[in-house]
Amino acid sequence: MDQVPDNYPVFTLRLLRRLVEERRIAFSRAGRRIVFSESDIESYLENNRVEPQTTTSSSRVFSAQSMSRVAS
Repeated sequence: MDQVPDNYPVFTLRLLRRLVEERRIAFSRAGRRIVFSESDIESYLENNRVEPQTTTSSSRVFSAQSMSRVAS
């Protein structure tokens, strides 16, 4: 593994090596080389997707006591 896919700038060589070592991404071996299919990378990205949280007004309510600590 000596190249980072051009169309996936989020991956660095170091990150790919760590993911392979931890077996967190699917890969294939071609001799001593480690190769990734586009579907392997897409699958990894989809499996690690984090959906945004919706905030409600109740989640942003602070008590007067906690606000006084912040102001200090």
